[in-house]
Amino acid sequence: MSKSGHILYLMVHFPFVIFWKVGITGKSAAHRAKALDKAMPGRPYRVWAAIVPGAYHIEQWLHRELKGSNIVWYKGDGHREWFWFWVAPFVWAVMVGITLLEVAALAWMAGKVFSFDGLQWFGCFVAVLWDWAVIGFEFLKKLI
Repeated sequence: MSKSGHILYLMVHFPFVIFWKVGITGKSAAHRAKALDKAMPGRPYRVWAAIVPGAYHIEQWLHRELKGSNIVWYKGDGHREWFWFWVAPFVWAVMVGITLLEVAALAWMAGKVFSFDGLQWFGCFVAVLWDWAVIGFEFLKKLI
């Protein structure tokens, strides 16, 4: 068990897409996926990764919260960090929330350095992204 990682990641297994992994690494999520690929059948794919201060503590909190959904389906590196598919939306929402808070903090700091309202800029940026997502979903609904 490593406490030194600063990248929190969410991975899905292929072809068994019912298995999802929550973990941390010190290098990159792609590097970690390659290491796991050697220890297990199938292949893990990164869904989301976030650089997080204190990633170990957040990972441990997520593992405690999701303990009832934990699944051990192989022996080897990382075998205790896999969960059933229904945990993925919760974990993804937590990770996206962390990423948005980090970007908001960076926007605020940039605003202080360059004399503009960084949080207002960030709010407008998120609103535009939301609008694009809504337009995309409306387009997809017309196709289906």
